[in-house]
Amino acid sequence: MASYDDFLYVLLNLVTDEVINTRRYASSTILNLVGTPKNTHRIASFGKGKLLHVLTRVLALDDVEEVRINVAETFFNLVKNSNDLRTIELIGRHRDALTSLASTVISDYSADVRAYSARTLEWLAADIHFGSQSHPGLLDALTEASQWTKTNCIAEALKAQASM
Repeated sequence: MASYDDFLYVLLNLVTDEVINTRRYASSTILNLVGTPKNTHRIASFGKGKLLHVLTRVLALDDVEEVRINVAETFFNLVKNSNDLRTIELIGRHRDALTSLASTVISDYSADVRAYSARTLEWLAADIHFGSQSHPGLLDALTEASQWTKTNCIAEALKAQASM
């Protein structure tokens, strides 16, 4: 399903629909798609980053906790299931992804959204290193997210960065 542009464009529109259940089902569908490693690069690169852009906005702005949880878990699975460093770089270089994840870690009222966002940053830190175009943005995101101390994900990410 992830190979069909029209299907992904429909999901892109539905995940921001005004009807709550529509956003729930669309975000859940995207989450299911990134559960398959072969789909991760396709989803991350779709529409020259447009899907990533929409997901970052939904993560930051949607008022439905379940939708934000689905999107935060989607980001985590994009990183965790990716077997292609190009996917990691796409997420790291995206103009809003790292900032949105870091902001969510410190400001979202949902513990699940915070945890998935923090874990995503931790996994990104395992693959993004000095010399990468996205490294400065990752360090900024980790610095901001370090204000939340209810998990060791950010500390582990900073430790991984320091050991490189």
